[in-house]
Formats: sequence, structure tokens, C-alpha cells
Amino acid sequence: MKSYRKELWFETPSRRAFINITRQVTACLGESGVAEGLVLVNAMHITASVFINDDESGLHHDYEKWLEALAPHEPVSQYNHNQTGEDNADAHLKRQVMGREVVVAVTAGKLDFGPWEQIFYGEFDGRRRKRVLVKIIGDYRQRPALVSIALQRGRGPPMPALRDCIRLQERKPAALPRAYPQSKASLWSGL
Repeated sequence: MKSYRKELWFETPSRRAFINITRQVTACLGESGVAEGLVLVNAMHITASVFINDDESGLHHDYEKWLEALAPHEPVSQYNHNQTGEDNADAHLKRQVMGREVVVAVTAGKLDFGPWEQIFYGEFDGRRRKRVLVKIIGDYRQRPALVSIALQRGRGPPMPALRDCIRLQERKPAALPRAYPQSKASLWSGL
């Protein structure tokens, strides 16, 4: 099993913002080399959120209105937390409602989303640098390729090739080949 970790950094010019981070997470998945596993994406700050939904501006506007009705920023004196010198109690509450993290399945090297799903960073107390953790765990892209192609042909690979597949799986990650030939025919003929 492989493990990958990367931090994404954000600094929004406004107090609140919703940023689609699906491309950055997809890039992390590509860097990781994981084909089957899980991706955890979480905000590493108590006034920011990560969530999954549709990338539609009307929905984002609805979120803004709804969250402000649930936990209005002003008057700041309505919150005990703000008596400590802060003015961001509403941001803590908005983060609590929107959630800290998402977990997405990885299948065949891709984020396994439903229709219209995208990953968003939600900022509720911006104008300073904050980070999002991307943690990916799972199996390598190359590991199942030889065995699955052999099984798709209706029979197992010849015994020497099966031994080679097992050896590939037992190698350390750095020793795995960078890429296999693209076509099934050329891959099968290499067995």
C-alpha cells in the first residue's frame, strides 16, 4: 500500500469564499501513483471547510445566504467567543455546519465521483494563509495490470509470468516500473 501527503495553501482576499479544488486534488492523485484507494481532503484550520457539491454559482450564493442566516457575522457582540478579542465566531459555526473533510474513493486511478460532484474549499474567515491536507492511500497503478489482463483473456498467465507479477508486487515502490505498454496486446506479448 502506498501513502501520499501534500498540503494545498490558500489565501482568499475576502472574508468568505468557495474555491473548487478538484483539479488540485486530481493532480495530487496523479502524483501519488495510486489506482485503487481513498483520498482524504481536509481543512487544517478551524474556520475553513472542505465539502463536495455542484460547481454552480447559484448554489454558492444560496450557501452564502443560508450560512449567514444560520450564523450571521454581525453583530459580533452576539457571540461569547468574540469577547476574547476575535471577531470570527460565525466562521467557526459555519465550518461546523459545512464540515471539516471529505473522503473520495479512487477507482482505476480516478476520483470516483457521482454526477456533478466537485471538491470545494470553503473559507469563512479569510485574508490569511490556510492549508488543506490531501492524504491518499492505496495500491499502485501498475500492480494489478498484468494479472487483470491475463484474466481478461480467459486464462491465467503462464507460470513464469505469474511469478513475475508476484515479484513486481513484492518490490519496493521505488523499484516499480514507471509505466507499462498501453495496449493489452503488447503487454500480453511481453509475458
